[in-house]
Amino acid sequence: YEYRVDLVDGGRVRVSSESVVVHTLDTTSHEVRWSIDTLGIAGWISDAWVVDEDDIWVVGKIVVPDPDSSWNGTGYEDFNAAHWDGERWELMRIVNSDPIFGIWCFSKDDMWVILYGYPVHWDGNSWTLYRFHNMGIDASALALWGTSSSDMYFVGLNGSIVHYDGKDFEKQESGTDIDLRGIWGLDREHIWVVGTSRDHSRSIVLQKEGNGWKSIYYTQPHDGKPGGSYFDVWTDRATRLYFNGLTGRGLMDLITGEVEKIDGPGQWAGLSIMGTKCNDIFAVGYGSEVLHFNGKSWHLYRQFQELYSTYVEWRCVYVTKNVVVVGGIYPTLQWLPIVLRGYR
Repeated sequence: YEYRVDLVDGGRVRVSSESVVVHTLDTTSHEVRWSIDTLGIAGWISDAWVVDEDDIWVVGKIVVPDPDSSWNGTGYEDFNAAHWDGERWELMRIVNSDPIFGIWCFSKDDMWVILYGYPVHWDGNSWTLYRFHNMGIDASALALWGTSSSDMYFVGLNGSIVHYDGKDFEKQESGTDIDLRGIWGLDREHIWVVGTSRDHSRSIVLQKEGNGWKSIYYTQPHDGKPGGSYFDVWTDRATRLYFNGLTGRGLMDLITGEVEKIDGPGQWAGLSIMGTKCNDIFAVGYGSEVLHFNGKSWHLYRQFQELYSTYVEWRCVYVTKNVVVVGGIYPTLQWLPIVLRGYR
């Protein structure tokens, strides 16, 4: 597109600026080569992280048979993480067998997970568990985000937001009791959090402002506002936010504050959203739905509809330029953990 500013007086152009040429982003391809992996015999995948195609992490709860009952006498053994090395999945147990809700990696020697509501850090040698309640902090984390291990945020139940500066954990006032389920940021100053109440009647979007947080969008029953019940947020710029939740995908204009529902082929509620840029976004959720936005249109990968004669609940998605990883469960098949590895 080519733009020019004209000063018009009396119907005549008096002065014109030089032309400026702007190139919009090209569309990306919907083509992805998918592989399907099931892990264990029960459990779920909560979150994923991709370093490269031969270094993939998934976390959650993974149950496998223990025929001689040598682990705990039940005949089953529990794990909470798995690592893909390019050839196979290695099941792992981080600290203990409690479920892991989220993962965030800076390097192979600098990694964070949320172990049943508490942060755990890997420094290359050992895992360190930080129990909020032992510090006098009333919080339980569901999601995490950070710029470094000296600038980490943990959000979760009852509106809790906890910041870690590399030395101390500090609970920050969110101004809400809504469960905070998703967090995303661009840098130290541009961070957003989304939350939905447990009965799905209220939803909130928070934005970091200085050392605190302010509500920039709030919905409750019968207020006539579009959107709501959002579980996850993602963006690549400070002018708009993309959401995914029970009401589907949404887009918020941060300049006007308006929120609109994004129309597309998906019909089920969403749980997670992530992209590499605004013309390469993946959204996943209930009903086996995996969708991709290429900058112009949304595409539904219909091959996963009623996979193995039942619907999958996709709980997380992680996207890089070449790799897409989606994790979730088969609710009707003993909550079987499942992972999609997509290559582009």
